[in-house]
Amino acid sequence: MSDFDIVAEYVAKKMADRTGGEIESQHIAEAARDLAVTFSERFSSPNLPAPNESVGVTIFKPKTAALFFDRVWRCPGLVAKLPNDVTCYGATQMEYMPAILGMAAQLLEISSTQIVAEVDYPYTTKAWGALSQTRGIAESLFEAHSIRALPMYDSAEARDAEYQAGDTPVLVAAIDGLQVVDENSLDVQQILEFRKDPTAKSKFRRLRHWADKELTGKSSSFISDAISQRLEDYEWALKKHGIITVTGVLSELLDSNLLKGVGATIAGLGLANADWRLVAAAGTSIVLGKTVLSVSKMRIDMNEVKRGTGSEVAIVHELKKLSK
Repeated sequence: MSDFDIVAEYVAKKMADRTGGEIESQHIAEAARDLAVTFSERFSSPNLPAPNESVGVTIFKPKTAALFFDRVWRCPGLVAKLPNDVTCYGATQMEYMPAILGMAAQLLEISSTQIVAEVDYPYTTKAWGALSQTRGIAESLFEAHSIRALPMYDSAEARDAEYQAGDTPVLVAAIDGLQVVDENSLDVQQILEFRKDPTAKSKFRRLRHWADKELTGKSSSFISDAISQRLEDYEWALKKHGIITVTGVLSELLDSNLLKGVGATIAGLGLANADWRLVAAAGTSIVLGKTVLSVSKMRIDMNEVKRGTGSEVAIVHELKKLSK
């Protein structure tokens, strides 16, 4: 018998017992088959990533994980629905059994641990043992499909986790510790747009390269502090540049030499016979032309700022915008 059949039969018999034996065995068997079919339809089909796609495993923060990984583990029927091409599911026992036991427990109004104790078959102990559920799922994905999924850290594990080169879960935990992303406020459209942005990917690579070089062996909490300081410097540089940009444009508009140029143009047109509309147009074109050149130069300067001090954490600055 399959896992689906075993749990479905247990549920059907348990519910029949509560009626005092009034339900015939035939109807119990039919109810068990129907429930097993429901389990099978929902949980038996895998949704696997491409070989080159990264996979993150998390229970509570799938939308946050989707900002950093190509695929995020999701068991069918869980909340926080994401498109199929963003999720990953291997249809292994470690993945579907907690969900099936949870559904059965809800139907019977008992605990899932009671079901495990009473069902007569050797269910894997990983979910209830020393391994966290996310690590158990990651191992199951590798054993069944050779998928190298990375388990996300919960808050307790994250405090002591040390960063090693390329360790995305520790970086995500460090960013999560800054509370710049609110899982509950993220919507799917925001996530999809962020994932399509090529600059977001390059900024995350820059963060990872900086971490590989400067933060290997450091704890997640230390990395959070380092990112926070860099982020403060980066955002100050952006803010400072914004002030300079506005001041620069105003000074261009009030530049004395520019005003002299406008005056010369008006004089050249011949003030006595000039159409005032032509005079205004000529003066405006000079002012706008000079200002456009100035703004173009400032845009180049802004690109330099975005690649300067603190730019290693530019991805965190972009993430903050998602929760505003």
